[in-house]
Amino acid sequence: MPAARQSSRPRKASARAREAAADAAEEPKTPIKRQKQTKAVATPAPPPAEEDDAWAQCDACQKWRLLPKDHVVDEGKPWTCSLVGRSCDERADDDTEPMGTVTPEPPPPTQHPVSLKDLDATPEDKAKVMRMKCPELRDALRAKGLSVDGLKETLQARLLNPTSNDVARKKKNDPKVTTFRKRERRNGRWGPWVDTVVPEDGLMYRTRRDGGIIRIYRNFESMEDRVVLQATVAETTLFRQYKFGNVPEPRVHMLLAPESAPGCAYSYHGVTMRASSIEQAPCVKLLADKCTEKFGKDWNVGVDVVAYRDGYDSCGWHADDTQGETLIVAVILQSGGGPRRVQFRPKTPDAKYDDSNGITRRSKDHVGERPLQDGDEEIELWIEEGDCYTMDRGVQIGYEHQVPKVPSYGSRRVVAILREGQPRFKAEGADTGTPNASLEPPERWDYEKNGGRFGKLANVDEGEGVYYSREHLCATGGHNQAQRGVSGSLERGAESVVVSRCSSKMREADGVSWLRYTSTRKQGAASLWRNLVTNGQPIRVFRSSKLANAWAPPLLNGEKEPAQYRYDGLYDIACMWDDAGNRSVKEPSQAPPVSRGKKRKAPLPMPRTVATRGVRPDSLQALPPPATPAVVPAPPVSPQAPPAPPGAVRPDSLQALP
Repeated sequence: MPAARQSSRPRKASARAREAAADAAEEPKTPIKRQKQTKAVATPAPPPAEEDDAWAQCDACQKWRLLPKDHVVDEGKPWTCSLVGRSCDERADDDTEPMGTVTPEPPPPTQHPVSLKDLDATPEDKAKVMRMKCPELRDALRAKGLSVDGLKETLQARLLNPTSNDVARKKKNDPKVTTFRKRERRNGRWGPWVDTVVPEDGLMYRTRRDGGIIRIYRNFESMEDRVVLQATVAETTLFRQYKFGNVPEPRVHMLLAPESAPGCAYSYHGVTMRASSIEQAPCVKLLADKCTEKFGKDWNVGVDVVAYRDGYDSCGWHADDTQGETLIVAVILQSGGGPRRVQFRPKTPDAKYDDSNGITRRSKDHVGERPLQDGDEEIELWIEEGDCYTMDRGVQIGYEHQVPKVPSYGSRRVVAILREGQPRFKAEGADTGTPNASLEPPERWDYEKNGGRFGKLANVDEGEGVYYSREHLCATGGHNQAQRGVSGSLERGAESVVVSRCSSKMREADGVSWLRYTSTRKQGAASLWRNLVTNGQPIRVFRSSKLANAWAPPLLNGEKEPAQYRYDGLYDIACMWDDAGNRSVKEPSQAPPVSRGKKRKAPLPMPRTVATRGVRPDSLQALPPPATPAVVPAPPVSPQAPPAPPGAVRPDSLQALP
């Protein structure tokens, strides 16, 4: 360690002195007009000219720091950045160029603006168009074969300035090469995205939270090796389909490990994967050996080859911390549609609102969760085929990541993920997947192109004795939600409802030919409201075997088995009450927030909707809002025979509904 702390390099002028000298050199020499003498006013003397600055080099990071004028360096002791209140993670004071190459965002492409004049054939039509809402305008444009891109922006511009021309949506261009994108939170808001094109020698970034490190390596896998790997992936039968509950995960996996590591497994969110022999895929074994030589790890959690079959396949927000992962390496083996983003965001406390009793539910205290604050960052990695990125333990502690849906991305994307974990977090249990999974994307309904799926479906039959799984309902479109009770959106309306509870505390009731259903705006009340006030479409109603009333289908496989669902036909949305119990046709509002660390209060009741079957809506005009919890009594059930279906319900019988 050198004894002298003070720098022996030539003294530098300060930054302010250099800027002042440059301004003085560039300033034109013009004569100064003589001013009229005025009474002298006492003013503070100008600061004296700055002398040469003092510099010192940190013994820990070897970076040069500009010393304050009153700082004295002790030449007999080590000197570090912390002695002047600095951090070794900051850029050196004599480094004037930022790391990486920042490229400005290219201008958005020119698009043909959405024009509402195509619907204004007559003055009467123009007045009608001005009264239309967004879903009605979208349907009208589609009926004429016109584009609906930028419709919301067009409506906003029309509301702000009714005489202005229609404007087009400004879309942000997706990067075409490997790019590091980041934005920071300042003054309680997220700033603009800043793109950094990753150079050929790669990029290393240290996150603000928990000091995690993200590294990107360009051209990690050669074109020749990728061709062999892609051919192996297309021909292998080792891929397996896993499920979240009873719904298939939107991607397929192939977990591999050497025969010298028997019992290798990986588990997350109720999924357990047991590894197959990596010797069955020699090219994957060569890749694992290459990563072992590069990073010095044995990958004791295995090599997980993940296939995203198209742009609809995705992976939700999560952190790879179930087995104490210390290093994760992801190599992009195939990405024919160009780079696809991986998003990172800081972990924040879970603030889910439970609409039954108003409490915040959390399964456990997650490490690294903190409220958002200034200086936090969100990151996007756009990785090309053949490139590689790594995440260490710090990234998993402070951040969570996802691979979102990109419907326009029509190509397959294959990623090899190598994980090194802690031995004490070994996964147990049998493999929960289905073998011989296909790499062809499943058939999906295009909601953007075709709109909602209303009414009776050909592959869903009504009646007793015909029961469906949740997986079947999602696959056929009968109910397109894996967990929520309402399938639909605010724009297109509700398509179906799954009745799995009948809670008197929530003022729900079920009379077979009618039902009263309680929901929040986020969970489906907004889409049900759309059916009531705008499109008038009926909804498909499915009753679950977990429903605790006489109209539930029987439990075929026991209480611990997944629920079965019976299709009970189409129901009309007849009326709605707000959270105060008043009859309303206003759009439902968001549920009230829950303050953490304070005494919870009983929440107000959520919006309630009455769905009827075979009942005229005008007969429900005098229906009072429910004031007290009520349960519709069930008819007596004979132990020898199933419950008989109820008789026809007269419209006037609903007048006394509690």
